Amino acid sequence: MVLALLWPLAAIWAAEAPDVIERAILVAQSGKPEQARAQLQPLAESGNTRAQFGLGLILEGPLKRPDEAALWCRRAAIAGHVEAENSLGALFFEGRGVPRNFDEALYWYRASANRDHAPAQFNLGMMIGRGQGVKPNPGEMVKWLERAAAGGHNRAQAQLGRLYLEAVGVQRDVTQALYWFERAAAQDNPWGQYFLGIHRKSGDGIRRDVQGAIVLFEKAATQGHIPATHELGIAYETGLAGPPNAQRAIEHYEHAAGRNHVPSVRRLTAIFTRGELGFYVNLERARHWGQKLNAAIRDGMPDQ
Repeated sequence: MVLALLWPLAAIWAAEAPDVIERAILVAQSGKPEQARAQLQPLAESGNTRAQFGLGLILEGPLKRPDEAALWCRRAAIAGHVEAENSLGALFFEGRGVPRNFDEALYWYRASANRDHAPAQFNLGMMIGRGQGVKPNPGEMVKWLERAAAGGHNRAQAQLGRLYLEAVGVQRDVTQALYWFERAAAQDNPWGQYFLGIHRKSGDGIRRDVQGAIVLFEKAATQGHIPATHELGIAYETGLAGPPNAQRAIEHYEHAAGRNHVPSVRRLTAIFTRGELGFYVNLERARHWGQKLNAAIRDGMPDQ
């Protein structure tokens, strides 16, 4: 969980003190955050909550002064700034600028979520689902994620789809899962793209479309999504992405394996142990990936 991005707020702040705030935003965007801070500080000290929030984001982000950021976020949050409430919750959740405190994180997330701020609803739902600061409550997690997803929050949409798929807090419903995966994927959420791709590849609950699945995996992998990268490795190995291409398959497996993706590590170990895909047996590479596999399993890395 991270603080909201500063730059999209320019349009929100345009209604109040537009000259000072918008100018400060442009200055920060141009790589001069200290100058932007100097422009926002007087307005923030006068009690303008938007300026306080913007100042906090500049201090937290490019200036890397989380202690001061937390002070300004707190002032704005106490005055009722809904985004500052969520951001203060994130600071308490992460322990940045303040001691890590799940109770405080929950308090501020809930304050913001109750005012229909979708990022806070997502953050609150995830904490409740994981049992961070509270007893785990899958049903309440779903309630908050549904509100965030309905508000257009793409991470909530992807997570809600997964909950419907895995029957966590709700009855299993593939149709509902696909509905939310499609909405998340339409907003370039990599998990939405990945799960929608999995279903298009298999035809589970949706018309089978292997090439459409590969396009989705490519979009997700471009964003660094590791399971999608593994799926591309499978596609190149098996010929789903055109003529089989062992070298491209290995490249994708190695990229995912370098991020401790267990199925990719397992596949590479087998390829170099047995000499598959036209590669000679390579005991040195097999040993390397075998050791990485054992370490990943020992460390409890998920086998997915």
